[in-house]
Amino acid sequence: MPIVTRVYRSVQRLLRRAPLSSAETLLVHQVVAGISEKKSCHRSEIGRACGLPEPLIRTERRLSKQLGRDRSALDALPEAWLRHVAAHARAMPYVSVDLSEIAKPHGRAFEYLDWVSDRSQPHPPTVPGYWYVSIEANDEARHHVPLTVELFSTQDPTYAGWMETVHRTIARVVRAVGTGATWLLDRGFDDASTMRVLDGFDLSWVIRLKKSRDVEVGDPAAPQRWNVAGFAKNLRKPYSVTLPYVDKSTHVLRSMGLSFGYAPVRIDGRRYTLIVVTGTRSEDWRLLTNKSVRTWKNVAALVRAYVARWGGEEWIRCVKQCTSFEDVRVRGFASLRRMLLLAMIAMGIQALWLLRRSKVTERLLGRVKSFFATVPFLHYRLWEGTADALAHGS
Repeated sequence: MPIVTRVYRSVQRLLRRAPLSSAETLLVHQVVAGISEKKSCHRSEIGRACGLPEPLIRTERRLSKQLGRDRSALDALPEAWLRHVAAHARAMPYVSVDLSEIAKPHGRAFEYLDWVSDRSQPHPPTVPGYWYVSIEANDEARHHVPLTVELFSTQDPTYAGWMETVHRTIARVVRAVGTGATWLLDRGFDDASTMRVLDGFDLSWVIRLKKSRDVEVGDPAAPQRWNVAGFAKNLRKPYSVTLPYVDKSTHVLRSMGLSFGYAPVRIDGRRYTLIVVTGTRSEDWRLLTNKSVRTWKNVAALVRAYVARWGGEEWIRCVKQCTSFEDVRVRGFASLRRMLLLAMIAMGIQALWLLRRSKVTERLLGRVKSFFATVPFLHYRLWEGTADALAHGS
């Protein structure tokens, strides 16, 4: 079966869950297939991939008009995608939540253009752009299934608040995939309101804490208040855990041993467990969890689980590089949100192929030369193989 037909059938299976018109169905297929072939969200590149007899400018204008409509059934796609991948997500042990940004440093005419910075850097520059929250299911075998992506701007008149946007997105995912996974969140979500929301959904979670976080320890009637960085430094770390990592110089999978300790703490009167991991190249990890901890082996399992969250950051880099979304040229905010969603769906369809590892997937991977004996993260190779197959009509 030609790869273009396989992409078409994958899109059709998704669209059975969304009330789209025939024109909107064609749009989704053309954009997803165009992004997959050209590795770009540019309307001109997508138009070229369509291969229509009409002038390219007419194809671009049609795509722009359909993506930018005030009211469109395309806005039903986020829920349709969640229903489409829910069964796969429920079978995976972790759900990772990440906050990222799309920088448009030279943007001027984009609607509701915000100010963003790379929150992972200590002193990042502030540039024009947009924020987005991304949620995906993953496991320790580096399988990833994107669940949702939500673009937002503080300049948008409908903007309800930073954490309100995150909480609304989390609620949408919980309704679709349930509460069976362990949710993994970075320091950007070290917020008492987020902890209350996650607890309210009865989710198990692990959050990395900021240095500025204060915790309470000791007798609840007369608690001692500690800065978490100081408390973590003085905490004994008598236990050890072995974690896998990929050597960046050789790309060989290796393992490293780390030490950790844990202690009960409270935040806003709620009881949690603080886990402190030392021995990394950077600062200690300060992880907070609401999961029941009976032995140090339970804690070691949570440390290994949190390492899986870094795969989510690798996935975000892959999406940005493979789809070139940061170089998107559509200017309307609705168009931007829909284009980002369709880019996620393009990546998500391939993620589902990789999860199944069919003979077709193996052939697509085989189209791309591998320079290393073992490649743990296969999404780049699959994307290149799919693009090559689509370009050659095979």
